[in-house]
Amino acid sequence: MTSHSPNQRFYDTTEVVEIFASGEALFQAEETIIASLQDEIRDKPMLELGVGAGRVTPLVTALSKDYVGADSSPKMIDKCRQRFGDARFLVCDARRMPIFESDSFAAVFFFWNGIDEVSPPDRILILREVRRVLKPNGVFVFSSHNLDWEDIPAYALTEFWARRNPLAFVRGNAMRLRAFVSAFLAKRRSRRHDGFAVIPEYEEALHLLVPRYFIRKEAQVEQLLETGFSEIEAFAAEGAVLDSRNRGADHLVYYVARKAESAAAADTGQSHVTSLSA
Repeated sequence: MTSHSPNQRFYDTTEVVEIFASGEALFQAEETIIASLQDEIRDKPMLELGVGAGRVTPLVTALSKDYVGADSSPKMIDKCRQRFGDARFLVCDARRMPIFESDSFAAVFFFWNGIDEVSPPDRILILREVRRVLKPNGVFVFSSHNLDWEDIPAYALTEFWARRNPLAFVRGNAMRLRAFVSAFLAKRRSRRHDGFAVIPEYEEALHLLVPRYFIRKEAQVEQLLETGFSEIEAFAAEGAVLDSRNRGADHLVYYVARKAESAAAADTGQSHVTSLSA
């Protein structure tokens, strides 16, 4: 995110930081995935990107004190330092992380669809940089907006008829309609092209349209393979393996991938992914 992007403006706003700090429940997938990895990553070095106000920090630091939380928003990092004084937190751009040496972390986490806050080319930079800082066979766990979600584009009209002051009502609904049309057109285009779309979401707190990246599982798997990951798995928000029954049920999908040690390892990942296709 650039310092002037709507995404960065959104996350650097004090009101948004306080909303994040007020507490959001963990997704079942987060608890399930981390529990499945606990024996492997316990007491190992871990990096959490897009840490926000620390929603998942207690779950991760319960496994290892060798932990770094990073975020591009200085205000989010300040809030984390206030809440979790014993942990290490850094302002960091996930696209370029020279502060971390290669092969440093046993696990990298990027929850709450944080990877979707940058442009499509920058997303690839993040994947490559995550692979660089992971140890051989290290695990990358992240979530991303689901382009197969059944409520696209209808979700854009949430609270369309909400009654507040007249000016905010008219302005907010105009923004929601704009987001609805953009989401409808983007999803149609994505079916003919690359399996992803950049869709604006209306953030009422700032009366701002914030572009967010949505992607289908098959396209995300291809990105991971091309950037040096293997053994890729996809999970629905409730923690079950993603399949034809649940792939459109929620707005996000969780991915677990390994740093491939060679081209041959990436080929193994391809065959694994084919078995997961729904």
